[in-house]
Amino acid sequence: MNTWISVNERLPEVDPSKKGKYYNVPVSIRVLCACRQKSGKVMVKEGYCEFYSNGRTFWRIPGSIDSVTHWMYLPKHPEDN
Repeated sequence: MNTWISVNERLPEVDPSKKGKYYNVPVSIRVLCACRQKSGKVMVKEGYCEFYSNGRTFWRIPGSIDSVTHWMYLPKHPEDN
């Protein structure tokens, strides 16, 4: 079962073989994000945590948000029977 993780606690894990592989090209990890909009409204959106070779990390979330407070890995897809 997935649980929400505070961005202050930790960020998604990056495969070390991909981290910093290409200069200025991020390694992106798709996750669910708990986001706070500038208006104060909190919502859940799908987005990306992007890691750059210079050590910087950015959240890429569609729409107008002020900050990402929590994240979780996406659940596995249902299996076809």
